[in-house]
Amino acid sequence: MCTLIPVINPKNLSDFKKKLKQLKDFNNLIQIDLSDGHFTSWKSYSNISKIKDLKISLPFEIHFMFDRPEKYMEDLIFLKPKRIILHIEAVRDFQKCLKLCKEGGVELALAICPETPVSDLFPYLKYLNMVLILSVIPGPSGQTMQHYVLENIPILKKKKKSLKIELDGGINETNLDTVIVFGADYLAMGSAIFGAGKPMERIEFLKQEIQLVKKIRNIK
Repeated sequence: MCTLIPVINPKNLSDFKKKLKQLKDFNNLIQIDLSDGHFTSWKSYSNISKIKDLKISLPFEIHFMFDRPEKYMEDLIFLKPKRIILHIEAVRDFQKCLKLCKEGGVELALAICPETPVSDLFPYLKYLNMVLILSVIPGPSGQTMQHYVLENIPILKKKKKSLKIELDGGINETNLDTVIVFGADYLAMGSAIFGAGKPMERIEFLKQEIQLVKKIRNIK
């Protein structure tokens, strides 16, 4: 596999609406980044009640970069995402979050920052179908990928063969070959899509590049 996931990292409500409109013809999962400015250096638009009012029609996951996310779980689940991704560094009560997600019919995944030892995830893998590896410091879109985190992909897959890995941060056409070869299943891209040209045209271009790499590398 190797699926592209467009990322909306909204600066404000207007930016959020604009990017949703630009993706209206996309027919797959998108990611919405919400960050609090405390766990991260960057604060995105994160008014959950206003987001609910948008009535998002696309299937989406939430990459939730907040400290102590337990306090917000019920509100996040109310948005009806397909998946909620919390940071291992921020969670204080994983079992509570897992229970709420199961009750709400939402998948729970964990994310890990570049500087965090990958072994911190090991005790939780039995509960997870997917892990997000953040390849930049949590914050705004447009950062440069920290390639050393790619080594965590085979480590995690060796621990749990069925585990899916989403890579998020600094991915673009110049490094697609590398991230695909390392075994990433999902590629979360923000600035590579919204930073230049028309977003839907960029998506089609990047999807073609992904397929080309898979063909050249003989990856299914």
